[in-house]
Amino acid sequence: MTTGNTINLHYDVIIIGGGLAGLSLTRQLLLANNNLKIAVLEFRKHPVAEAIHKVGESLVEIGAHYFNNRLQLGEHLKTDQLKKAGLRFFFTHQNNEDISQRIEFGATFFPKTPSFQLDRGRFENYLAQLITEQGAHFIDEAKVLAIDLNQNSHTVSYSHQGEKQMLFSRWVIDASGRSGKLKRQLELTKAVEHDINTAWFRIKGKLDLDTWSSQADWLKVAPRDFRYLSTNHLMGKGYWTWLIPLASNCTSIGIVADAALHPFNEINHLPNALEWLKKYEPQLATKLATDQYEIIDFHSLKHYSHDCEQVFSAQRWALTGEAGVFLDPFYSPGSDFIALSNEFISDLIINDLAGFDIKLKAAYYNKQYLELFQNFLLVYQNQYLLMGYPGTMIHKVIWDYAVYWGIISLLYFNKKITDINFMQTFSSAMHKLVVLNKKVQTNFHNYINDPHAFPVKHFTDTMSYQFLQDWNTNLMQSYDDSALFQLLNNNLAYLQLIAEQYYQGKSLIPSELELETL
Repeated sequence: MTTGNTINLHYDVIIIGGGLAGLSLTRQLLLANNNLKIAVLEFRKHPVAEAIHKVGESLVEIGAHYFNNRLQLGEHLKTDQLKKAGLRFFFTHQNNEDISQRIEFGATFFPKTPSFQLDRGRFENYLAQLITEQGAHFIDEAKVLAIDLNQNSHTVSYSHQGEKQMLFSRWVIDASGRSGKLKRQLELTKAVEHDINTAWFRIKGKLDLDTWSSQADWLKVAPRDFRYLSTNHLMGKGYWTWLIPLASNCTSIGIVADAALHPFNEINHLPNALEWLKKYEPQLATKLATDQYEIIDFHSLKHYSHDCEQVFSAQRWALTGEAGVFLDPFYSPGSDFIALSNEFISDLIINDLAGFDIKLKAAYYNKQYLELFQNFLLVYQNQYLLMGYPGTMIHKVIWDYAVYWGIISLLYFNKKITDINFMQTFSSAMHKLVVLNKKVQTNFHNYINDPHAFPVKHFTDTMSYQFLQDWNTNLMQSYDDSALFQLLNNNLAYLQLIAEQYYQGKSLIPSELELETL
């Protein structure tokens, strides 16, 4: 689907990669300045198939807000994608043959702040068409051959339909995914000790968890279709399996596992992955074995997480999406990090083209983004063992929700990520949060063999914790700097109270935690 617009030689921005990161950055830049000349070079042929073979179908609040509000794509999300009923967790019970017997943690009503399940093929086709209508030059089946970074103008060479082409631009953005063309060229690859592997595939048809049991009390726990519309996690020691519905009447299924507990060769090919499911998630395996479902693709990746030495440069290049860093698909942070990196990149490009010196900004944004990656890594690294312990893991999820909604999302929703003055004012509080988070994440391991620690009920409603409801709702409100600063500090104080409960292995009872300022 090469654009019908005339291809120029000189651009303000060339974006390598027409996937989610590159397309959304193009949209953001054109909304900021519709006179920008942007070329997008995409390796795949467009339009792509729906239920395309990509990870990143579950949006959480930052990513959803980015697409819904910042990129003004709300109508598409509401009419052509699926509204999500939050994250839902089912923990191991005996042989995992009866889902109604598994401890369950999830919502019974939609949170105030919306999130969505994305059919990536449908969404990327829509975005490609949209940016073309806005004036971008979208070139599919374009294989990038070389990137030459120069002081005045960068050069990108590529082949298209058998012919070599050459384009020039002030900025070059690598959004090429895990191939990381610019990242490899500049030798920016950085290892991550977090060693997880993944395998995933799509099936045709609706995989409805409510049909997995006829137990009446269990069916009454959540409203009809709530389990279906959730991002479902089937949890076990050292692993989780995702079940994500797609608007194209397909279902995405993935296995993510700690390499030390579940070696890659157990899931790296479809027959192996299906055998692995028979062993650890037999109820799911039995459903998949029926004629009702057709498996339409399969992919696996070893050592999924990766870091980067640098992602933004005052020399007018940047990396976004998986071309830069990737954490872990648990909690669906991929689109969040696309949103964050694109905010930084867009700000740098717009300021540079307006004639401002971006040297200090680029250095600050680069440091802030990579530190955020490292701080988020604490949520995942060495934590997969906890997935086999329901009480401990549920309270970890509550903690992670609280940090995410109460601090990080609140900053993003109020557009403070690129407000350097505000972020510097809040920096000492952020440091306290980092120290506190590290201590809490480590502390969970002290209780995995304690049968009396973190007791939980058979079902726990995420939103039964009033402070989580409030913090999610607060994201939909705007605050001036003074009010926001006060709210963030109040939330941090509340997190410290929660931590004190957790240090003693106590289940969280919100009514026992009181702050006059809340």
